[in-house]
Parts: sequence; structure tokens; C-alpha cells
Amino acid sequence: MFWLTIGLLLISLLLIYLEFYLPGGIPGTFGAILLLGSVFTFYTEFQSIQWSIAYFISALLFSAMTCLFAIRNIKRSGVHNTMYLAADQKGYMASSYNKEVVGLKGEAITSLRLSGHIEIEGRQYQAMSKNQFIEKGEKVIVIGGQGSYLLVKVYKD
Repeated sequence: MFWLTIGLLLISLLLIYLEFYLPGGIPGTFGAILLLGSVFTFYTEFQSIQWSIAYFISALLFSAMTCLFAIRNIKRSGVHNTMYLAADQKGYMASSYNKEVVGLKGEAITSLRLSGHIEIEGRQYQAMSKNQFIEKGEKVIVIGGQGSYLLVKVYKD
């Protein structure tokens, strides 16, 4: 029975280690369950609550050392000693405003209580007012952008 306890502990530490390379929670969850199973089999074998608590604390320390070992190996194995991807991700494009409409004039089709919608040359855009409320129907001019929003201010002829 003692070998079952040690075997469960070693398998749980292996699964916890693999969690760092196979993320998703499944290896780590099974590792935690096997670790608790190892503590339970230790208790059923020795029938001592004090020794079981000591075994549980030592198993937690081994788990922490396993996590530190995994993080250290990840940092050493990657490019420039980091655990982050150095290359750009293909296919991802952050949303940005249409730079071609900067300087164009339009009309607020909703009230811009800091944000709303405007129309420029028959097209609708999301917009934010730079520093004031703009009522529906007021003329606006695009002065820039932030994220996917156009920054506008009231245009006076």
C-alpha cells in the first residue's frame, strides 16, 4: 500500500508539471485529485492524523517545487529566456479607426454624450466627442481617432 501512496504522489507531480506545457486545466486537476488520493491512502495505511498532515504539507511543498521547476525550465527553453511568444501572431488585427476620414465634416445622427454615431458622406461611423456633448443633428469634424472610434468636435462654419 505504501508504494501506491508514493506512486500516486509521483504521478500527481508529473501531471502538475505537464500542466505548464499542456494548458487547459485537465492535467493540473487530475494531478490535484491524485495528490489528495495519495494523502488519503497515506492516512488509511498509517492511521495517524499528525503524520497525514505532515505528509500533506510535504506533498504541497513538492508540488510548489514542481511548479517552480517547470517555470524555470520554460524560461530557460524559450527564445530570450521568456515564456512568451516572440513572433507576431498572424491573422490578428487590432481595430483601428478609418484614417481617411480625418479632416472630413459630417453630422451627428445620435447625441454624442461622449460617444455615439455620426454620418460622413452617407456612411455611418462610431465617434467620440473630444471634450463636450454634441446634440443630434449638429455638424462635426473628425480630428483623429482612438481605437475603432473617430474623435470629433463641433464644426462651426
